[in-house]
Amino acid sequence: MQLTDPKAYEYYLTDAVAFVEDMIIGERTDEHGQIIKLNEKQVEFLQAIAQGKWPVVKSGRGTGKTAALAWVILWWLYVHETAKIICTSIKVEQLSVNLWPELRRWIHGSPIEPDIEWTKTKCFIAGREQENFAVAQTGATAEALQGAHDPFLLLIIEEASGVESANFDALLGSLTQAYNSMILVGNPTRSSGPFIETFRRPTGRFYPIHIPCYDPETKWLHPNVQMDFVENMAARYGVDSNPYRVYVLGLEPKTEDDVIIPWEWVNEAVNREVTPDSRDMRIWGVDVAVSGTGDRTALVERHGPVVHPNKILQWRGLDTRQTAGRIHHMWRSLDKKFRPDMIYVDIIGVGHGVMDALKEFGLPVTGIAVSTRPAVKGRFAYLRDELWWTGREWFESRAVSIPDSSDLISELTTPKYSIPANGKVYAESKKDYKKRLEGNSPDIADALLLTFAGGIERLDEHADYADAYYASGDDEDYGVDAWGAW
Repeated sequence: MQLTDPKAYEYYLTDAVAFVEDMIIGERTDEHGQIIKLNEKQVEFLQAIAQGKWPVVKSGRGTGKTAALAWVILWWLYVHETAKIICTSIKVEQLSVNLWPELRRWIHGSPIEPDIEWTKTKCFIAGREQENFAVAQTGATAEALQGAHDPFLLLIIEEASGVESANFDALLGSLTQAYNSMILVGNPTRSSGPFIETFRRPTGRFYPIHIPCYDPETKWLHPNVQMDFVENMAARYGVDSNPYRVYVLGLEPKTEDDVIIPWEWVNEAVNREVTPDSRDMRIWGVDVAVSGTGDRTALVERHGPVVHPNKILQWRGLDTRQTAGRIHHMWRSLDKKFRPDMIYVDIIGVGHGVMDALKEFGLPVTGIAVSTRPAVKGRFAYLRDELWWTGREWFESRAVSIPDSSDLISELTTPKYSIPANGKVYAESKKDYKKRLEGNSPDIADALLLTFAGGIERLDEHADYADAYYASGDDEDYGVDAWGAW
């Protein structure tokens, strides 16, 4: 161990706050040149773990919880004779992009830097790689922890809202020794499940900590959060929306019966591990904005059951030729095997010009007029209503994956639907959506839903499906004259 002074060892064992201030932060300054100070919630969290409690932390975004986890990891490694720390998350990115780089950030330049070895998946006390270490392990299970038993085992579960009951119970059962410990941390993206239930009704050593970005009643603003973030979230989604509740207030989402795509279904799909089949088509959906309206032109790629993180694009201020030119440039810059098998463009308004230009470029493009008749007549009012419902069923399958994009998640889970006396499903129109949310538009969500305009095809099914889908003689209504590009 590096803390060879018994008095120092004993002191820091029971005072994680002092350890962080002395051995990690030291004289560091923030971007304004001010000495970094722990905020009250970070102090509460550190004191809880040092007192043997098991923190259950639900919070908004950007509240400093990742930094606090990094501090706890380093403190735990140092103050125990042996220490095994398993850091797990349902999202790979939460560990590899957030927690592990944060850990390296606080090691660098600290008084303990000479004593620590850091790799992309492991962090340990120099010379004690097998005795005092922390590892990043996505999707840890009780079986995976069987070989990690230690008197001072610490299990950290990031994005804990997504952990299912069976796995949570098994992980809890793996903590068999007196000084084993657990930390649950995350945005409360689900209204049920072990994370929320443990927070609501903590038993034993569990200790709930709520960290909002903002408190509307007292006007308290978290010191790590800019008021611009709070105001932008309120303006974009509304203070009664689930995005505002989860990301700003740190509260679990409300269940709303009239929302087309439930919040929990979408969040369950975030970074879910799904692999497209070799026959799954790559499809681009393009929702074209009118220049000068403030709306965005959005392009989303769906590859079978997956929307990849770098396949969500948006821009403003380009006319139809410029938009078509940008899409053509994107197409040409891709290797042929990564080019989309088809591109669906909403041709209502200026979108028709984009489709025509893409046809001239020789791209496989199809124009979709979402205000026309649906394929399933009698159930939906218009094609747009059918596309939104197809998206709902896609998420309901629980076999799809999307990236952790706040805009995409929020836009998918905000629009409502109605079923009036005629029995048909009506999705909330863009006009009504923008009126309700003070000018915002679900452009990215609409682009994704356009990818379902031909169904959920595979390459070997496409020809027959297309023939059947448009065999009614209504091709002109749907704007499908671009099928000739195939």
